Amino acid sequence: MTTVEERLSRLEGVYDHLASKADIARVETQIANLRAELKGDIAGLKTELRGDTADLRAELKGDIAGLKTELRGDIADLRAELKGDIAGLRTELKGNIVALRMELKGDIAELRAELKGDIAELRTDLKGDIAGLRAEMHRVNASLIKWGVGFMMVGLGAMTAIVGFLG
Repeated sequence: MTTVEERLSRLEGVYDHLASKADIARVETQIANLRAELKGDIAGLKTELRGDTADLRAELKGDIAGLKTELRGDIADLRAELKGDIAGLRTELKGNIVALRMELKGDIAELRAELKGDIAELRTDLKGDIAGLRAEMHRVNASLIKWGVGFMMVGLGAMTAIVGFLG
């Protein structure tokens, strides 16, 4: 068990730790002051951030406008370059077409000459064949005249019979 004096000693220690109402009011005032100060700081930071945001937006708009202008210039340069490339390709293609036409004209001329030779050869062959047929026809006519027309009639009748049989 504890004595009364020990109890009193403890109570005095506890009392020292306890804050008085005045101390509590003072702490509450300090807290209120800190809150007001923080609210002011936060409001100032918000205003500062709004200004920084507006500045960044203006700066970005300027940068974007500059990039747009630069890209338009690059696009115009590319268009001019492509037009030049296309014109060069057109000229090259025209040259190739002219060369092909000349080559084809030469090929056609060679074919014409070759065909003329073939046609002349065919004409010669046909003239020889016709001359041979005429000679054969004259020989057959001479034989027919020699054998007489009667033989010719018998021959024609036999031919008619053969044709009728085959037909």
